[in-house]
Amino acid sequence: MKNGVFHESITVNGVNIGGMTVSEAKEALNADDATSVSGFKLEFKLDDRKWSILGSEIKLSSDVNDVLQEAMLFEKSGSLYNRIANNNGWVKGANEFVLSFVEDEDALKEKVEAIAKEATVDVVEPTIDFEGEDDGDFTVVDGTNGYKVDAQTLLDTVKARFKAQDFSVIEMEAKVIEPEISAEYLRENTELIGTYTTDYRSNSDRMYNIEKGSAIINGTVIQPGEIFDINAILGPRSYASGWRGSAAIVNGARYEIQAGGGVCQLSTTVYGAVLRADLEVVERTPHTFPSDYAPMGQDATISTGGPEFKFKNTRDMPIYVVMKVDGKGHVTTSIYGPPHPDGYTVEITSVTVSSKEPGPTKITVDETKPAGYKEKVGLYHKGYTVKVYKTYYKDGKQVGDKIYLHTDIYPATRLAYIVGPEKKESPTPDPSESSDTDPTAELEPTPTPDTPSYSLS
Repeated sequence: MKNGVFHESITVNGVNIGGMTVSEAKEALNADDATSVSGFKLEFKLDDRKWSILGSEIKLSSDVNDVLQEAMLFEKSGSLYNRIANNNGWVKGANEFVLSFVEDEDALKEKVEAIAKEATVDVVEPTIDFEGEDDGDFTVVDGTNGYKVDAQTLLDTVKARFKAQDFSVIEMEAKVIEPEISAEYLRENTELIGTYTTDYRSNSDRMYNIEKGSAIINGTVIQPGEIFDINAILGPRSYASGWRGSAAIVNGARYEIQAGGGVCQLSTTVYGAVLRADLEVVERTPHTFPSDYAPMGQDATISTGGPEFKFKNTRDMPIYVVMKVDGKGHVTTSIYGPPHPDGYTVEITSVTVSSKEPGPTKITVDETKPAGYKEKVGLYHKGYTVKVYKTYYKDGKQVGDKIYLHTDIYPATRLAYIVGPEKKESPTPDPSESSDTDPTAELEPTPTPDTPSYSLS
């Protein structure tokens, strides 16, 4: 006390400060990780993963000033016997002092919750990889366990450690969550349940759109009860998002170049596979015109903002939509999942109930257009009414009668033009010219064969 230094036997958390002044003792303690706030680290471990909390992250403080004051009075406090005993080191441990660390509760809670959240890992179900698929082959990728760390339980553990001033590594507890199905079970219960192929050979921009969309759809996984929404999967079709311009049906009467033209063939190809997989169709709209890449009644049109095509996974396991092009102008949708619950395969047939010829060519004169102007605004298409059926087979034999699915009506559309006004007669017409010439006669359509015409959308 007279010299202003600590007794030579004094230690604080194992650091000998004997012979030091108070400022020297503080410097020594701050330089040691075990006794300094800046060097404080509380470590956490879960399996092979580690986390830590630093003193600065929880606004840590210590009672170093109080401890040093108490240590300085070591030889001069208590009874005469105590003073003599302390001075001679008779009482074991009497000269050993311990710092206490105090945390900021709010900062500690925030940090512990962050560690618990990071340590929590979602379970990964086994899945199927179709990359490099050849004749239906696929690879099952193993799932991984998930871990759930309860933040409140971990916080209680940390608070107890601070109360006991025990800052050894905390072995975290976590609830293990296993995948719902095993990779082996998935492998044994996944097979090709529906497939459909269409020919998409056309202009390069339309083919590009089909190939782009096919790559987006390929590999889509649909969990039990989930709905496949092709418009949501493809996203809005625009030039800015990389789609090219190609013909699409507008107002049910004509073609127009639009971004993403041709994607209806994708929805139709998926629809064909869905029908044969015997899955639930949630929403589907036929084209205005029959399509040349699918039988009537088996097409599905889509557009950004509607119409929509959606179907539901009605099986008790995930299903996988594989969509690929073969480099020869064919696009194929293959749906994999658990086999039909009754072991059936499905055949889809379309039956034309009636047909209807379109009316005569429609000519509309637009006085705002120049003389000689002519624009085709309506296409010639026969109309059809078609009924669609499905038939179940098992072991190559038909099971029951055909089942009616739906009726599609493709309305007849007549050829239509908008034309400019007639050219004005000259002031002195030539008497040799006929005055009753029909100025629109050249617009009458060439007789059309008694076969359906097809759309490119």
